[in-house]
Amino acid sequence: MKKVVFFVFIAVLATGCAGYDYQYQRNLGYNTALGTALGAGAGAAIGSAYGNAGKGAAIGAVAGALTGAASTPPPAAYSVPQTVYVTPAPVYVPPVVYAPPPVY
Repeated sequence: MKKVVFFVFIAVLATGCAGYDYQYQRNLGYNTALGTALGAGAGAAIGSAYGNAGKGAAIGAVAGALTGAASTPPPAAYSVPQTVYVTPAPVYVPPVVYAPPPVY
């Protein structure tokens, strides 16, 4: 039973982003890999200070992967369009100049 749940989990994880475009999938993979590497390095450095570098690297790798995947912006097609409010430029009318009546 555990093997079935594990393989279903892996299948869902592997195909979860299949509907996104190629560039988004590439960015997601890059950010996740970079986050994993940086998190593992930071976790190992912090874990070595407390005597368990392996456990720190594992925790850092998972946290880094989640942070890297979560920090990938969504594709433009799935973004909420922004409303831009434009104030029209004021139209200046030349002032009316009142002159006294001509003297004859």
